[in-house]
Amino acid sequence: MSKMSLSVEPARRARDVVALDPLRLALASVTSVDGAKDVRDKAESLRAHAKRIGESLALQNACAEVKVRAERRAGELLDGESGYGRGKKSVTVTDFGITENQATRWQRIAGVASETFETYIAAAKASADKELTSADVLRLSRGADLAVVMSSETPEWYTPLPLIERVIAVLGAIDLDPCSNTGEPRVAAAQHYTEADDGLSQPWRGRVYMNPPYGSAIGQWVDKLAEEFDYGNVSEAIALVPARTDTSWWAHLPASMVCFVTGRLSFSDHDNPAPFPSAVCYLGQNATKFAEEFITLGLIYVRLEVAA
Repeated sequence: MSKMSLSVEPARRARDVVALDPLRLALASVTSVDGAKDVRDKAESLRAHAKRIGESLALQNACAEVKVRAERRAGELLDGESGYGRGKKSVTVTDFGITENQATRWQRIAGVASETFETYIAAAKASADKELTSADVLRLSRGADLAVVMSSETPEWYTPLPLIERVIAVLGAIDLDPCSNTGEPRVAAAQHYTEADDGLSQPWRGRVYMNPPYGSAIGQWVDKLAEEFDYGNVSEAIALVPARTDTSWWAHLPASMVCFVTGRLSFSDHDNPAPFPSAVCYLGQNATKFAEEFITLGLIYVRLEVAA
């Protein structure tokens, strides 16, 4: 590394820190969705740059705080401008240069109680290893406990919509989502079991799509799927799981075919790609269709059964 590059890099980092101050000032006086979005985009750009050059987590979180506060302000303004969000569609999200998904997310962030929101911000900034993210605030909006949100790992990784479309293309339709989110279901299935329903104690039938909680309980969900499939109650299934081939639960998953996803999936409600590799596992007699739909997502492996 040259002497010039050594002198330029610290200057660039110092400039990044200073750049946050005008963004904070701008956010304090924002009165439009466009203005809030502009602050949000600039803060996210600074956060991404700080992470890319290996800057401290404290600086990354300082940028993320401005970003999340700007999203919260945008959500508040969306509820106020021309009645958007209350059934009056004289103003649409395209007028603000954002998507419906962004509008929904920001309004949900705005809906988090101020005390809860500020407590989370303070806790994340005080933590030595916790990233401050919009995804965490969204979890709070769904009633998640702050202690769970502040945990270093989360069991909640919601399936990206393009992957759900591939699942439906293979199964034709989904009869059951046994690990559904609360509120409006993200997976189009005939029946959903939420956490309150305790899907592990319920009967499973037909074509199943399972994206289980990724915490310590994942083995129970894999065992339940294997059991229901072996009994013939589940006729066909696709499971999205972390590609942890060294675990005991992986050995219990009777998948006839597995797609090891290339790269890292970007799960819904998470700002960044997952910190782990993913695998899509197929159980059933339509392996050819599964391969056709998922071959562009990653390498396909076929289970080989060998007599003992």
